[in-house]
Amino acid sequence: SEDSADWDWRAREWFVVKEAEVQVSADGVLIPRLVMGVEAREQVVTDHGVLDDAAITRADHPLVLYAREFTHYFDLIAERLSV
Repeated sequence: SEDSADWDWRAREWFVVKEAEVQVSADGVLIPRLVMGVEAREQVVTDHGVLDDAAITRADHPLVLYAREFTHYFDLIAERLSV
C-alpha cells in the first residue's frame, strides 16, 4: 500500500497452539483445552532469492507488539468472530 513505502521490513503473523490437552470429566466426557497465540515472523530474502520466515526478536517491532496484543485478547476475538 502507499503508506508502506517507508517500511524496510516484510512480515506476517502465524496462529500457533501454545498449549493443548484433553481433560476427562467425572462422567467420562472428553474436554479439549487449547491456548492459542500469535507469533510475528519476519520475511527475509535467502541467498536463492526466496522469502523465508524468521522469528522477530526485537520487542519494539510493530508486528511483535501487534502479535502480543492479539495473543492477549485471542479468546475474546475468537468469541466475537467465531466461524
